[in-house]
Amino acid sequence: MQSSVVVATAPVQANGTYSFASLAPGTYNFVLHNNASGQATAALPAGVVNTAEGSTASGDGTINGIVIGTSSCEALTNLNYGINRRPVANNYNTSGWSLPPGNSLENVPSSAFSGSDAEDGTYANNLNGRTVTLNPAVGGTLFYFDGSLFVPITSTTVISNFNNDNVFINPTASVGPTTVSFSFLVRDNAGFDNAVPAQVNMTFSVLLPATGLTLSGSYANGKVKLRRQTLTEQQTRSFAVEMSYDGVLFQQAGLVAEAGNSNTLRKYQFDTNKPAGQKWYFRIRLTDADGSVSYSNIISLTASATASAKVGMLPNPARQSVWVSGLAKAKEISVLAMNGMQLKRIAVTAENMQVDVSALATGVYILQVAFADGSTEVVKLYKQ
Repeated sequence: MQSSVVVATAPVQANGTYSFASLAPGTYNFVLHNNASGQATAALPAGVVNTAEGSTASGDGTINGIVIGTSSCEALTNLNYGINRRPVANNYNTSGWSLPPGNSLENVPSSAFSGSDAEDGTYANNLNGRTVTLNPAVGGTLFYFDGSLFVPITSTTVISNFNNDNVFINPTASVGPTTVSFSFLVRDNAGFDNAVPAQVNMTFSVLLPATGLTLSGSYANGKVKLRRQTLTEQQTRSFAVEMSYDGVLFQQAGLVAEAGNSNTLRKYQFDTNKPAGQKWYFRIRLTDADGSVSYSNIISLTASATASAKVGMLPNPARQSVWVSGLAKAKEISVLAMNGMQLKRIAVTAENMQVDVSALATGVYILQVAFADGSTEVVKLYKQ
């Protein structure tokens, strides 16, 4: 284009080259657009953005899709329009998930996060280390584990140094089938996100390898007694007792293999030692022979505080440190995340000890004390 008049148009080849025939010497504006007939204004194809602009030969440096060049009947090279194709994130659909009763976090498969970029290459099933934006879920709550806490995604959240394995879903529905959906963006090396968010859909259904699965329990004499029963069992592989501090994050406390088939009422009992002065949640995870899973109802038991409850902790909430008392016969103090991960372990050297918690992020933790007789006691620690 010269003096606001289009004087020639040339197609851009697949390798990015183009040429103009019979172009008289002079100064021209080389305009990048997607109109084969030619136009005076710049226009980029869908999914393409300007990032920078200039030329090793000449150029105005203004990011507008127009580069100033001088033709002297010689080939012009290295005109840089500074364009970048946005990355593409892939949609993901999965089904066959069992729907646990009550609140329960289910790990989103790492394969749900994949994409590609024309400049960066294929991201495969791995966005680890990249910057990812998570949008709130529909049909449940999305959580991201930041290393110490499960953070609910209630608004658009940008996560740098993303980890595929740290994304969890808590379905809202109590009965299936139901689908929980959310979307995400991935950022390329040039700092641009994909234009269209990728959609992740997880469909949950109720899988019942046993019917009439119920759980009840009681606490007495320092022991938790759990009783479960089934009306029928078909191709049942195992029953696992799962325990939780808060009724959301469960961990396995025991496993019992089953015979596999029964058409009569069956009753079982599971006993375990648990500390006094603490409320616990229990459920049964039932696994079928084909690997499908279902859950019992959730029950909560509170161990009544007795003289055996030794441990005290002040202040709580805490900012820098806490004083733990009642350690006369204790051997070890542990600080645990709410998912059971051990974050800190200290050998007990005195009846009262100060524990540094300044490095912990704000949130709720478990302080666990192990005694020489094999018993343990836990206290919830609130970090400010």
